[in-house]
Amino acid sequence: MSLISTIMVDRSSPKPLTQQIYEQLELAIKNGQILFGSRLPSIRDLSLQLKVNKIAAVTAYERLCDEGLVVSRPGSGFFAAQKARKTPLAATSQTANLVAPIALEPSQFSSQWFNRRFLPLDAVKHESHAPLGGSHAPADQIPFDELRSAARHVLMESSALNLTYEHPQGLLELRERIAGELEIRNILLTGSSQVLITSGALQALNLALNALCQPGDTVAVEVPSLSLLFPILARRKLKLLEMNRDFEGINLTSELENDFKRLKPKVFVVTPDFHNPTGGTLSLVQRHKLLRYAEELGSMIIELDVFHGLQFGDTITPPISALDGLKNTIHISSYSKTLASGLRIGHIAASQELIQKMTEIKTLSEISGSSLDQSIVSELLKRGFMRKHLLKVRDVYRGRRDTLNAMLRKLSPQGSQWNMPEGGLFMWFAFPEQGPVPSEIDAWALDRKVLLAPGCLFYPEGRASHHMRINYALLEPVTTYRALETVFGLWRAAASRRWKK
Repeated sequence: MSLISTIMVDRSSPKPLTQQIYEQLELAIKNGQILFGSRLPSIRDLSLQLKVNKIAAVTAYERLCDEGLVVSRPGSGFFAAQKARKTPLAATSQTANLVAPIALEPSQFSSQWFNRRFLPLDAVKHESHAPLGGSHAPADQIPFDELRSAARHVLMESSALNLTYEHPQGLLELRERIAGELEIRNILLTGSSQVLITSGALQALNLALNALCQPGDTVAVEVPSLSLLFPILARRKLKLLEMNRDFEGINLTSELENDFKRLKPKVFVVTPDFHNPTGGTLSLVQRHKLLRYAEELGSMIIELDVFHGLQFGDTITPPISALDGLKNTIHISSYSKTLASGLRIGHIAASQELIQKMTEIKTLSEISGSSLDQSIVSELLKRGFMRKHLLKVRDVYRGRRDTLNAMLRKLSPQGSQWNMPEGGLFMWFAFPEQGPVPSEIDAWALDRKVLLAPGCLFYPEGRASHHMRINYALLEPVTTYRALETVFGLWRAAASRRWKK
């Protein structure tokens, strides 16, 4: 408590309270007033003694954590770190007018980073939080009866031998069925030898990057993007070239094309359909442009296609992998967004040479995937269930998207923007730029049992963003309406305080 008494806030100052708290704590740590390893006051104690709201204390601590001056230990609190970070989160070139790839640091993605993203999952399951920013498919669309039926069939009809280790490449029967499904989409294969079964799309992405990249290589990635992609790149010491993505797709400007030619990215990682988090879809022209860049540079495109089948219209744009016959592409998909999030079955389609290389890498971490899960998915494909299931699910999701759109039109602050995705699970919502960013009200919303996904989570260095991701597939009319009322009320209150200052 003696530390708190040395911190003063001046409410007559034009400087925000968060900035005042941050600067004083930063100085105290750097000049030795706060010894290395010392426990800092709790957020509650700091906010009570200074008579500031919790979000000011949370934001100040998070900034200190980002600077490497403070570390968060779940269940214990915040502690002064042993040393400050020597390099910035996004190390960029000092050469004027030249873009340098971002060299991500593994230390940037500490336990605090993961806790911020995954600890709320328990709250959603056990404390009835409204998962406005959830990443999973809704439980009410999981086909429990069909899964039980397929599981019973597999357990009754299969011998013990069939439920032991599978070939490292995956269950042959499932690979053959997946190859057939891909051929319907014009991703032509020579057979099951070009398919590798994985424990979900994330493992597939890791395998592809391991097979294609060496430390120091540059990878072109859509930004904003899947938040877990950034620590994956950091751990492999890969450099990130940002491809800015918005409601309309990737901004393939002449400047970005020049960056491609100069930096020669080894890999492009893209989600053409129903991108996470923006929900957008790349046009056919953009897909052809990406292929042209890859061909000219000798690069590979990793195509993430985890929302296949969840399109709302009748028009289907061909996958990038279908446009070049897997010459410069690797196609990755899974069943977690269409069957059940906990069913960790994904697959990779690529050239036989790459499949062999990725299979060898995969065996270093697991001998084979779950033969039971693979057999269940194979049985569902055999029954032709997936097509009927997807038709039903996408009708439900289309209705929920439209309902969310109506709610936003009624409740959102004037000047807000959002898109109407053509499929998938997510909508990308933008608050007015003159107000606070969603990360400033995140903690308050969580206290009120509303789980947000602020836009900062989807940027490599957690930069401020006026966006948030909304999962409309999880929409429940009353709960979602009240959650939106809460979030927009918090935003307006924070904006009002800011304007008064």
